[in-house]
Amino acid sequence: MTEAVLHFVWQHQYFSKNNLQTTDGQAITILRTGQYNTHAGADFTAAFVRIGEVDWVGSVEIHKKSSDWDAHAHTQDARYNNVILHVVWQHDREVLRPDGSPIPTLVLSEIVDNKWLKRCENFIQQENDPIPCAAQIGQVSSLHQMAMFDRALAERLEQKAARVLEWFEQNGRDWEETTYWLLMQNMGFKTNAEPMLSLAQQLPLRCLQKHRDQLLSLEAMLFGIGGWIKEPSNDLYICQLQKEYSFLAHKYTLNGKELSPSQWKLLRMRPANFPTVRLAQMAAILHCNPHLFSLLLECTTVAELKAFLRVPMSEYWTKHYLPEKESSQKVAQLGDESLNNIIINTAVPLLVAYGQHLQQQRWKEKAISWLETLYAEKNKITDIWKNLGLTMRTAADAQAGIALYQYFCEKKQCLHCQIGTALLRPQNNA
Repeated sequence: MTEAVLHFVWQHQYFSKNNLQTTDGQAITILRTGQYNTHAGADFTAAFVRIGEVDWVGSVEIHKKSSDWDAHAHTQDARYNNVILHVVWQHDREVLRPDGSPIPTLVLSEIVDNKWLKRCENFIQQENDPIPCAAQIGQVSSLHQMAMFDRALAERLEQKAARVLEWFEQNGRDWEETTYWLLMQNMGFKTNAEPMLSLAQQLPLRCLQKHRDQLLSLEAMLFGIGGWIKEPSNDLYICQLQKEYSFLAHKYTLNGKELSPSQWKLLRMRPANFPTVRLAQMAAILHCNPHLFSLLLECTTVAELKAFLRVPMSEYWTKHYLPEKESSQKVAQLGDESLNNIIINTAVPLLVAYGQHLQQQRWKEKAISWLETLYAEKNKITDIWKNLGLTMRTAADAQAGIALYQYFCEKKQCLHCQIGTALLRPQNNA
């Protein structure tokens, strides 16, 4: 028995309401269960309960045992003075509010169907499938499924936007710098996201923007801070980068900020995804589009944004995956899959964050419309949903599926999921 299950039982009133009484024999009528509280304080707020002949409005606190009230130090917390009902599974002793007054108590173990409760606990705790409801999800209406996927997508976008807004404040409320950080991180994709972000944090965008017309200077700073051109070289182009970086590092006090080669990961990576290639692509993007955030706001379609981001690299990096090591094949530009990834993980969170900052819904709507334009990414999570018969056509579907899996299924949060709660209604567990 967990408090989460007891919260679920109280919230949905899954117990017999015939002759409800407190432990001291007063009749109880539940007029409003209250709002589930995810913050500090009692579990449910704004509840409305009639005890005896008196109507009470306040909070409801839920515990496995009555004595947990004292174990959780609620007696010393004034926020619990407005608790009007203590709901417990087992009543092992009387407890008092912080102001010293007794708390009416309702015991659930006497009024909950134990057969249903056992099925509920087994449903949540089963470990045979990564999706707890996998065998039953087909019993849930498409309306419930769509509502939960929409909610999961909204939560994922809000979480990503929250990270963007943190960086926005950290960057002195500079949207361009924040866009640069996020784009650099995502140009590293999963494997090299961390060193790419570190590089951006060591090399301010303003330094790059001052030399936006000189691709060599942009490459010199990016590869210099990245630690890729430290060693003496006989390669003419690398020597040019080293010379340019030496000048710019002195000008902008960049010496000593270089990353270590050990921070980059190349093992088992396709050469087209090497961080050196991504840095060359980033230099080209900044060379052609120095004001990235403004560009993002002005673009009206995904195709338009892709066209701005798909720019040619310098000639050297079309022939090299690493400094001094010429490739036998031409190095590819950013492909469609990579551009989709950048739009999903960079453009979309930025638009949502900007909309939250301005309190303008239209930017979030633009972000979602872009997700609905892109095809769904393919990964192990989207494959799980497809195998269960759920459609994954667009990036919006895929992002929702990833969020639902990570925030609810993986954490066994079935009691907070609309699909799970639909399946766990007592009539579905007869």
